[in-house]
Amino acid sequence: MGYATDLTTNQRNFIFENFPEIFKTKSKADLFEILNALFFLIKTGCQWKLLPNDFPKWRTVYEFYRKWTSTGFFDRLTCRLNFGTSEFKPIDGRWVVERTFSWLESFRRLNRNYEQFPNTAKGVAMAACAMFMLRFV
Repeated sequence: MGYATDLTTNQRNFIFENFPEIFKTKSKADLFEILNALFFLIKTGCQWKLLPNDFPKWRTVYEFYRKWTSTGFFDRLTCRLNFGTSEFKPIDGRWVVERTFSWLESFRRLNRNYEQFPNTAKGVAMAACAMFMLRFV
């Protein structure tokens, strides 16, 4: 079953071509399905244990999320996506900040700080930014 948050073929190819090292990890679960589960969780705001059954087990998704956050995967993904886009020169004004907050508020997991540790909250925010920027791939 597909979800609106699932990665497209172009997005999968972009991640595979730019970050082949994450696919060297041995796992029974498909790493793209783990990313799909993580993006579903961030977008819908559901709890880890309430991920739908068609995703890998919540513990697997959580462990990969922790690993990717600690290695800076989402930071590097966001930087690579930002580097690949045309140069953006915002016009002075507060609308730029308001627009950014508006985009991020569409991710229910970011509407309220559910995370216990600042590092975890940063990881969720960076994953949400990467998810948003992947729309343009």
